[in-house]
Amino acid sequence: MSLGVRTVLHPRWLAVTLFLAKAAYGQVAAAALDPAGNIWQAGRVNNALTCGSFEVPPGFQEAVPCNDATVTKLDPTGSKVLFSATLGGNGDSGGLAIATDSAGNVYIAGYTTAPDFPVTSGALQTKNAGPYASQTDGDSTASGGDAFIVKLNPNGSVAYSTFLGGSGNDVPVAISVDSAGSVYVTGGTTSTDFPLTSSPLSGTPGAGFVAKINPGGQSLNYSTYFPATITAFAVDSAGAMYLTGYTYGTLPTTAGSVQTISGGGDTDAFVSKINASGSGLVYSTYLGGSGTDSAFAIAVDSQGAAWVGGQTDSPTFPGTKGTGGAFLVKLSPGGSAIQTGWRFGTPNGYNSTTFVAVDARDNVYALGEIDQSVGTFSVSGFQPTPNAQLSIPCSPFGGNILIESASDGTLLYASYVRRVGTVFVTAPGHLLIDSAFGAVALDLTSTPAMNFQCPVNGASYTVPATPGEIVSLFGYGIGPEAGVTAQPDSSGRFPTSLAGVQVQFNGVAAPLLYVQGGQVNAVVPNQNLPLFLYTVEVSYQDRSAPVLDVWGEIANPGVFAVANQDSTINSLSNPAKPGSIVSVYATGMEMFGLDFPDGQVAPLSPLLPINFSQNGDAVSFAGIPGTILWEGAAPNLIFGVVQINVQLPASLPPASSVTSVPMVVQSSYIDLAPAFPVFVAP
Repeated sequence: MSLGVRTVLHPRWLAVTLFLAKAAYGQVAAAALDPAGNIWQAGRVNNALTCGSFEVPPGFQEAVPCNDATVTKLDPTGSKVLFSATLGGNGDSGGLAIATDSAGNVYIAGYTTAPDFPVTSGALQTKNAGPYASQTDGDSTASGGDAFIVKLNPNGSVAYSTFLGGSGNDVPVAISVDSAGSVYVTGGTTSTDFPLTSSPLSGTPGAGFVAKINPGGQSLNYSTYFPATITAFAVDSAGAMYLTGYTYGTLPTTAGSVQTISGGGDTDAFVSKINASGSGLVYSTYLGGSGTDSAFAIAVDSQGAAWVGGQTDSPTFPGTKGTGGAFLVKLSPGGSAIQTGWRFGTPNGYNSTTFVAVDARDNVYALGEIDQSVGTFSVSGFQPTPNAQLSIPCSPFGGNILIESASDGTLLYASYVRRVGTVFVTAPGHLLIDSAFGAVALDLTSTPAMNFQCPVNGASYTVPATPGEIVSLFGYGIGPEAGVTAQPDSSGRFPTSLAGVQVQFNGVAAPLLYVQGGQVNAVVPNQNLPLFLYTVEVSYQDRSAPVLDVWGEIANPGVFAVANQDSTINSLSNPAKPGSIVSVYATGMEMFGLDFPDGQVAPLSPLLPINFSQNGDAVSFAGIPGTILWEGAAPNLIFGVVQINVQLPASLPPASSVTSVPMVVQSSYIDLAPAFPVFVAP
């Protein structure tokens, strides 16, 4: 029978591990690798239907579109679409989880409100029992209806397709498949009539469901309610399931487990192991302290020990070293002890472990989110290891960190992540990271021949990057041993290739000012570049450094120098007078959308004013606003250097001698750099 699967080649969909990332053609929720190294993605894309409306602004109704579920196959580079299809019907559908088996078959789990979602004859459940009404959440559709499970053959044809759910909303969160082809799926449910097998582990409706489907998709091996919210699970070689997530204190626990009672906070994390038949708990334990604790990732090693990652703000979280908000713990195979554990990141703010995997050597890999705005990066007191490829995050607000640990808890690798995306462990010490810009391999076992760190403001050495900003990239092997300074050509344009070095932001070549093996100075292109996400590539001769994804900002002002009214450089021995006019030379001011040629020297006449003083640009001295008289491209300097003529407040300095006055420059209301000293004397 026809399942209405439309095979369409689409451009590359955006894949980001930490959130659903909107792209031109849809949203990607999950990804998996097949045996050939191809990347399969599940997600959703808007269809021609409407699932509701919302008011914005008040009095104006805007339609909320419905979605179809999507599945896409990419080649191992993540850049070529090999297969793409949609699954849907008269309602809202979306793919949420995906898995592959050793034969190359693909399994997709998602949600649908469509009564006519295509299912196969003889499937486990051929009727959508869930609500057909659309679920709306703000300006988007939310998951609802019944769960669906679809198995595709390696060529993309449908092996089976089935609903799974009751009269409420049943939404899967994860899917896995064993060597026999049995499918394991977990999720959340509001159904009081979810399809259960006889003698389920729990027959009482709860927050979650757990089900195992036979290889043909025709029947349930077991199905049960579960009283806690499940966010992830793992299956061991014997077919036992390890669940994790969070609970409000309703978890059934087993005697002898790590923690048999709630820690007392709003929520506790938990780990529950269900036996292979689904008939009972091998162990079940809380993981929590006096605060709020949640788990989001789990993996099981060859000995049956579970590694669990998540988020906590509990000072009494059990069995961990450190005080950060992200945690990673290893439970003994019987669930009776925490064998090793860390907390990392900052004590407050948003810190979480979102990905955990174990390799064939039982080494564990964990990906975390670090809130840098309230502290400094640490993993149980560790700084990034000497073999780290990125030592600081490329954002002032934090970043993602990847760690590798031996099975005994010995830290092998700790680094900020160069590329944000879906992470796959392909071999011990080897990862594949798939992102919006393609897939890159990451080798943790060796040091790259060349490498560079985050682009920093060339004046203040602060992150992030912004269009038109002069930046410095520090590293090794990224240029010639002896430094080379660029010169503009006869038309006043700086080169984009210098002594064999080239820097690209999202494929756009950056003007270069200076290149050397340990430092490259460049100008972030302002033309044809988005604001908030850049992929930075540095090449020297025939080699390329590992790519780096950088979160940008509309502005990141940094000051090179201040000139007094007589055009001499302001200094301790050459102070300015109160009320006089000084010229501030800065970079990283907001220039987005301005039409100026990248790498061009600004002419002396006519001057090219920017005049952003009415758009969040300001200069203050010891907290007292100065008066901006003119702001524009600095004459005879490369575009990217801004000159701001500002009148000092007449009340400065407060003392009779020379005073160092802290000056703060804002652009678009942003000031990320430390104050710059301006010397003032009466």
